[in-house]
Amino acid sequence: MQAGERLTITDRGRVIAVIVPAEPNRSLDWLHKMVAEGRASWSGGKPAGMARPIRSRGKGKTASQMVIEDRG
Repeated sequence: MQAGERLTITDRGRVIAVIVPAEPNRSLDWLHKMVAEGRASWSGGKPAGMARPIRSRGKGKTASQMVIEDRG
């Protein structure tokens, strides 16, 4: 299958699915523009996080710990 092609899936001659190329995510155009202009960079990996996590006032937990608790 070549980039941009549609793929039709059939079962005994009857179309049961069509696979189409994904639409580009336009909500990230601003980010791609910043990288192209050299104002930002991305190596393709996930963010590593901060060397010293930010702690909330009072509880002493990091922001990531609070997010994980909230998801549970």
